[in-house]
Amino acid sequence: MIEAVGRSNRQVIIVIKLTKFIDSIRHVRQISVALVIVYVLILIWSLPHLKSALVPDNTIEIWFDKDDPVLKSYHEFHRIFGNDRILFVAYSEKSGILNSKVLGQIEGLRKDLEKISGVARAVSLTNAKDFYRIREAGITRVEFENIFNKNRSFRITDGLRDRILTSPLVLDRYVNSTAQIAMIAVHLDPIDRIGENITKLVDEIEKVSSEAFRPNGFHLLGIDVIAHGLNRLSKQDFSFFTGSGFVLMFLIIGLIYRKVAYVLLTTAVCLLSVAGALTFHGILGFKINVFTVSCPLLITILGIVIVIHIINEHQLLLKNKGAEDSKTIARRALGTMFRPTFYAVFTTIAGFVSLVLSPAQVLKEFGILSSVGILLLFIFSILLSIIFLPLVSDTKSTDASYAFFPKLSIILTKRPIRILALILVIVSVSSIGVNNLQTDLQPMDYLPDAHKVIQDHQFMEDNWGDYTPIDIVVNVKAPFTIDERIVVEKLLDFQDELVSEGIASQALSYINAMERYAEVAHRKDLKAILKQPIGANTFLSRFSASVRETSNRLIDSSGTRMRITLIGKMISNKELEAKLAAIQLVADKHLDKLAELEMVGFPALYIEVMNSAFTSMRTSIIFSVILISIALAIFIRDLRLALLAIIPNLFPLLVIFGIMGYTDMKLDLATATVGAIAIGIAVDNTIYFLYFFKKTALSDEPFNTRLLRVYAQIGKAVILSSTVLLCGFVVMLFASLKTVLFLGTLLFSAILAALFGDLVILPLLLYGRHTIINRLK
Repeated sequence: MIEAVGRSNRQVIIVIKLTKFIDSIRHVRQISVALVIVYVLILIWSLPHLKSALVPDNTIEIWFDKDDPVLKSYHEFHRIFGNDRILFVAYSEKSGILNSKVLGQIEGLRKDLEKISGVARAVSLTNAKDFYRIREAGITRVEFENIFNKNRSFRITDGLRDRILTSPLVLDRYVNSTAQIAMIAVHLDPIDRIGENITKLVDEIEKVSSEAFRPNGFHLLGIDVIAHGLNRLSKQDFSFFTGSGFVLMFLIIGLIYRKVAYVLLTTAVCLLSVAGALTFHGILGFKINVFTVSCPLLITILGIVIVIHIINEHQLLLKNKGAEDSKTIARRALGTMFRPTFYAVFTTIAGFVSLVLSPAQVLKEFGILSSVGILLLFIFSILLSIIFLPLVSDTKSTDASYAFFPKLSIILTKRPIRILALILVIVSVSSIGVNNLQTDLQPMDYLPDAHKVIQDHQFMEDNWGDYTPIDIVVNVKAPFTIDERIVVEKLLDFQDELVSEGIASQALSYINAMERYAEVAHRKDLKAILKQPIGANTFLSRFSASVRETSNRLIDSSGTRMRITLIGKMISNKELEAKLAAIQLVADKHLDKLAELEMVGFPALYIEVMNSAFTSMRTSIIFSVILISIALAIFIRDLRLALLAIIPNLFPLLVIFGIMGYTDMKLDLATATVGAIAIGIAVDNTIYFLYFFKKTALSDEPFNTRLLRVYAQIGKAVILSSTVLLCGFVVMLFASLKTVLFLGTLLFSAILAALFGDLVILPLLLYGRHTIINRLK
C-alpha cells in the first residue's frame, strides 16, 4: 500500500508540474498563435519542396540506397553494355504489316520516338540489321546492314519476306511469325538521366504512338510502363486519400461533438502535420510512391485519434466543471492527457521508425515520412489545444450508450475460462493461416486487373508470345577470351540448352550474331565450322574484325565480358529466382572452368527487393516490440506489467498474418510493413487503458468495479478512436493500387483485433494477475 501511495504521489506531482507548465503557456496564448503563423510562413517559403514531393516516382531506383552494391552493379552493367530499360511499342494488323503503308507508319513513328528527350534509340523492322552477302567487282563479302538499306520505299519482295521471317536477328524481335504484329524497341537513356521523368517520358511515347497508329491502336509494354501506371495511380490515390481523410475528419468530429472549435482544432492539427511532413519529405529529396501515397491518410486518421482522446477528457471535465472557468478546464485536460498522449505518440512512432532499419530504401522513406507526421501531430495537438479548447465552455456531444461495458466486465471476471477458450481458438486458427504465408508476386500484381498495362501485356503474351528480357553477363576467365573456339562452343551449348529446356524461349547475344554470320557467309551451321580447328580460328578472327565495332552492346572492349538477353514470360519473384538458379546450373555444366555468370538488370534488382520483404518485416516487428516494451515499462514503471501489456498488442499481428495466409495475400514490401504499423497504432489505447487503470491502484474496490471505472473514463474514446481508424482504413479499400488496398484491408483487421485485445484480452490478463497476487498475499 505504501508503494502504491508513493507511485500515486509521483503521478500527482507530474500532473501538477505539467499543468503549471501549460498554465504558463496559457498566460502567453499569443505565443502559440505566433508559432503557428511562423510555421505556416515556413511552409509557404518551402512550397517548391512540397511540390517536388508530390511528383510520383515508382522507378526501380526508389527501392535502393544510392550506395547499395546491387544498384552499383546495375549501373556498372549500364556503363559497359548500355541501358537494359526498354519500352516496347507493339502494333497489330490482321491483314499483315509487311506492306509499304504500314512499314512507312512504323518508320515514321520510330523517327518521332527518337526525337523524344530521354529516348536513346528506337529499333524496328524498318532499321533492324542483318548479315548480307554482297558481291562487288568479283569479290564476295559479308556486311551487317539494315534490312531495307537499299529499299527505302519498303517494297516487300518474296525473297525479302522470306529473309525477314527466317532471320533470328529479326523474327520474334521486331515481327512475329505470322507477320501480323510489329514491335518497336524503345531504348531509354541511362538511369540517371530519366529516373524521375519516367512519367513525362512514357506520356510522350504514348501520345506519339497513339497519333501514329490511330484508329487501330497500339500496345505499350515494359517495366517502366508498369512504373508509369503506378505513378498515375499513386497520384490519383493521393488526391483521393487526402480529400477523403479531411472529409472523414469533418464528419466524425462535427457529428460527435458538434463544436466548431473542435472541428477547427482537428483540422488545423492534421493539415499542418501532413503539410509539414510532405515538405520535409521533399527537402530530403524524396517523392511519393506506391507506399508513401497512403501516408497523408494515415497521418490524418492518427491525428483525429490523438485529438479525440484530448477532447474526450475535456468533455468529461466540462460535465463536472462546477465553478471552474473554461481556461482552467482546458488546462486540466491537457495536464491529464499530456503524459499518456506523449507515450502513445512515442510508441506509434516506434512502429514506423522501425521501418528505417529495412534494407529497402522505399520503406525507409515510408517510415521517415510517417514518423515526422506523427511527431508533428503531437506538437500541434498540444499547441493548438491551448488555443482552441478554452473556446468551448459546455458539452453538446452525442453521448452514445455503452451499456455493454458493465456486461463485458462481468463476463471477464465471472466467466474468464470461456473468454480464454475463445482467444485460444482465434490464436489456433490464425496460426494455421500464418503457415501458408507466401512471398511470391510479380510487378504487375500491384495494378488493378482491368488496367490497360495488364490488358496490353495479356494481348502480347497471347498473340506474340514471350517478350520479357532477362539480362545476364558472362565473365570469361583468364587467359581465355570470348572469340576463342572452345569458349564459343561452350557458350553455344549453354544457350542451346537454355532454349531446349524451356528455361528461355530465346537467347540473344554475340553468339547469335555469330551463328547468323556463319549461315550467311559460309552457308554452314556454326557448330559445323567450330569442329574444324583451323577453319574455326579463321572464321572467328574474320567475324571479330567485321562485327566487334558494331557489337559494343553485346560484348565489352576487352572481349572477356558478354551480355546475353534471355526472353521469357513475366513471372513472379520466386519463379524468377528458380529460373536464375536453373540458368546457373546449366552454366556450371558448360562454363564451369571457362567463365562465370553475373545476374544483372532489372530481374536481379527485383529479386533483391522482394527477398528483403521478410527481412524488413522481421526486423521492424522485433525493433518496434522492443522499443514499445521499454516505453511501456518506463511509462507504467513496472517491467512485468509492461511485458504483460505487449501480449494483446501481438494478437493483431497474429490475426492479420493469418488472414494473409488464408486469403493468399502475398507478403511483399507493402504488406511487410503492416506488422510494425499495426503494433504501433494498437498500443495507443493500451497506454490510455493502463494509465487510468493504475489510477485506481489505491482503491480497495473489487477488480470489476475498478475495471468499470476505467471503461467509463476511456471506453468512449477507445471506441471512437477505433471507429475513426476503421473508417479511415475503409477508405483505403477504394484505392486503385492493390498494395494500398491490401494494406487497408490488413490494417482494418488489425484495428478490430486490437480493439478486442484492449477491451478483452488486456483486462483478462490484468484480472489473472490481480487474482494471482491476491492468492499469494
